[in-house]
Amino acid sequence: MTTLMDRYATATGTNLRQLEIRLMWLVREYTRHTTPKAGQPARLDIRSDQARWVAEGLLDACRVFDRRDLAGRSTVVAAVRRAEDRWWTVRGELLREDIARADLRPEEPMLRLARPAGGRSLPAQQATHARLAARTTATGRPRGRELTRQR
Repeated sequence: MTTLMDRYATATGTNLRQLEIRLMWLVREYTRHTTPKAGQPARLDIRSDQARWVAEGLLDACRVFDRRDLAGRSTVVAAVRRAEDRWWTVRGELLREDIARADLRPEEPMLRLARPAGGRSLPAQQATHARLAARTTATGRPRGRELTRQR
């Protein structure tokens, strides 16, 4: 049975179970971005200053969370929020790098087609279409005998 205080803590984001889940999510995201995948390097270098900065925030939040009996709830909330702020700052920089890398693609396609996609448009074909258009009536139907005789 939940008490009024538990409901208030859940609504304000200070419920200890919610804080634990948020902290676990941060650790998982940090690990996912610093671990290389098959054939691809890690998105965030583990030895970079950014990775160290986030790791310090995560470790600090974990230490405060482990000593939550000694620390007040507001201290735990502040530590988790600091870790989240650090992660979102670094994550934003990673996204900006990805966007900048995508913007460096060449503007024209690497492969060019041998002929235009719309088909050929030779001068002889254009002349045939012009003659056919001149011989059509206002209804759009060609005059039967004239068309066959002139071919």
